[in-house]
Amino acid sequence: MEPRPVRADALFREAGDDDPATLPDAAHDDEAGRGPRVVGGLARARRTSGTERGKTVWSEQVIDAVPRPRPSTR
Repeated sequence: MEPRPVRADALFREAGDDDPATLPDAAHDDEAGRGPRVVGGLARARRTSGTERGKTVWSEQVIDAVPRPRPSTR
């Protein structure tokens, strides 16, 4: 999955697989299944759509402007 800018303030990510399950519910002791929930918490928008062979998941994440440190005045 290669992120690509879609606007000046956002990154778009898209991934697909052959598993038709949309969003697994991970239990507190599961070692897998949390990725879609983490992405959903960080993304401005996220969607899952079924395909003939599985699913495609995409997300759009805001790119925050990072302020540059001010030069020292000492």
